[in-house]
Amino acid sequence: MEETDELITKLQSSSQRFIEISFGTKTTYPVRVAQQTLENLSPYFKTALRINTFIEGANGTISLPEDEYDVWKVLLYWIFNHDLPDWMYARNLFNAQHKLGGQDPLYAHELHLAVRCWIAGDKYEISRFQDAVMLCVLRYLDKLQWRKWRLETDVLLLVLENSVHGSLLQELFLDWVAVRMYHDETDSLLSRDVGKETDAARGR
Repeated sequence: MEETDELITKLQSSSQRFIEISFGTKTTYPVRVAQQTLENLSPYFKTALRINTFIEGANGTISLPEDEYDVWKVLLYWIFNHDLPDWMYARNLFNAQHKLGGQDPLYAHELHLAVRCWIAGDKYEISRFQDAVMLCVLRYLDKLQWRKWRLETDVLLLVLENSVHGSLLQELFLDWVAVRMYHDETDSLLSRDVGKETDAARGR
């Protein structure tokens, strides 16, 4: 009961502390998020915001210059809405494409963003966010498999170069590529250079 009572007390406080977060190079003004929200989100932020330990806790500011603006927009939306934006879901994207009559896949940007979101969730230990994003990734890959579309090489390289070796994300993409390469011609799926990257990631 002590933990729940402590939370209610903090939420009832008129002096609830807000943390200013700036990220990437496009943040004109920092975003203000309640400290309690950030601490409940991730052990990373709970540790960083200790007042007597790190400068972030003392100043009430967090600067994340290496993080990307579009990734944090999705993360912040998820934090406050407990869901991802509708446009990130494959069903909505592919339905929009069908109505437009387009032949080229419009998924590439959203899949790339979803992968970067998963990597950010891994970086900050936000497993629930990773789970939500992973569901989107799985649905995108399912659509690609069903429509026999190519996987963009920059998406695969993003996974191989930025996710932890042996992570769920990396294993998912490597397995997906392996299955496609088994059933299809290699040249119809990936370039030779990417094929070498895939073999190297598997330790072949």
